Amino acid sequence: MKINLVKTNFGLKPISDEDMKRLKKIEEGEVIVAEYTRSRNYRFLKKYMALVQLMWENDSLNLTRERYRKEMEIAAGYFDSYQGYDGEIRKEPKSISFGKMEEEEFEQLFQDMLQLACMRLGVDDGTVKEELKYTL
Repeated sequence: MKINLVKTNFGLKPISDEDMKRLKKIEEGEVIVAEYTRSRNYRFLKKYMALVQLMWENDSLNLTRERYRKEMEIAAGYFDSYQGYDGEIRKEPKSISFGKMEEEEFEQLFQDMLQLACMRLGVDDGTVKEELKYTL
């Protein structure tokens, strides 16, 4: 089992709900072995999530924030297609988890989402980038 953690002043902390669920599966007192490897830039992930939050708060779509993120990732072209049991083609956003998306692809996703934000919100990228400075 892999769990993505970030080091804080208070110890190691799971970085996503999925990682928290995995951590909760480890019983108290259970001894585990951890292997340390660096993963993608956590601060960049926070910036990405701030961009999604900014888009969600200022868009007219009536979706939950998580559903909105997924819909926008599909709109930006980051999805896998599959045929459902009824024969219809469906789109599912690619996972942005640290273990499944390399840093370079994530950086490109951020740029594509930034362009999508500008288009949907009717502003330029300088305006969005300036607003992101205040959200981090």
